[in-house]
Amino acid sequence: MSADNENLMSFHPLTPGSVPGSEFSYLREMGVIEGDEQVRPLNRKDLLQLIKENGGSAEYIDLSRLDMSRIDIRGLDLSRMFLMGCNLEGAIAKPMITLNGKTELTRGDMAYDHILQTWVAGEISPSDAEVIPTVLNGSLMQGANLSKADFRWCDLSSATLAGCNFTGASLLSANLSESNLVWARLEEADLRSSVLNGARLERTRIIDADLSQASLHDADLTGAFISPLTSLSGVQWDAKYICRAEREGDYEDAVILYRNLKEWHHRNGYYKIAGEFHYREREAERKADWRSFKSKLAQNTRDLKEAWRGLWKSDDNR
Repeated sequence: MSADNENLMSFHPLTPGSVPGSEFSYLREMGVIEGDEQVRPLNRKDLLQLIKENGGSAEYIDLSRLDMSRIDIRGLDLSRMFLMGCNLEGAIAKPMITLNGKTELTRGDMAYDHILQTWVAGEISPSDAEVIPTVLNGSLMQGANLSKADFRWCDLSSATLAGCNFTGASLLSANLSESNLVWARLEEADLRSSVLNGARLERTRIIDADLSQASLHDADLTGAFISPLTSLSGVQWDAKYICRAEREGDYEDAVILYRNLKEWHHRNGYYKIAGEFHYREREAERKADWRSFKSKLAQNTRDLKEAWRGLWKSDDNR
């Protein structure tokens, strides 16, 4: 891994000028920052005050590199925020459930799981109950530390999550479609039933993670490392198991991906799917060989034409 990518995946402490002037002033007033030092983690109350000062929207608020560990952001719309390099370890972003518009239910409440299950199943919840998912659509969060964070059912679609650390994080049923997860660390992360359609997962480290029932249509897994203990059972792959790399003509990368997926499914007893990936591996190899042959043939043809031109010139000079 290059030095740039190592820096991308690390947490950067607050430095003078790393937070824009307006946010910096408000954070000082709240007692989050003293001088140029952050003295305590940003909490939900601080964040709500910043959103209020921003006209009621979190859009384009820049809190990059701040410590926001264990912050409660349940039910908030934080779309298009700047959270690059933030420490969000242990953050809580699962859905908020309210009764009668005011009572907040947490996972500790007996009604929470029941209402959430009916909501997930698409059934009508009690008329006085409202499920409010957390939204981080389009937010810039590259290099953030999200280890052990609870992002179940969170909307992270189109978010920039390159180099983020998701070690031990819960992303159950999270929407990560069209997100950028290049170089991200998904070690022991719970991604069951998550939506990763169109996501960029190049060179992502998927180690001992659970992607059971996840949707990976058009996801780019080029160069991703998938450990043997990662669960891929029930994953929804592309039609005919053709990966994005093959469709885009990156046949050599497709061969490597197909081989890895074939070996994982064979090792875990999914022989039919292993056979599908074996077929795709051979097809990608055939396309790579054919392209190489056409390239060599075209070069040989050009060389032959040049040789003939040289012969004709020699005859003309006699």
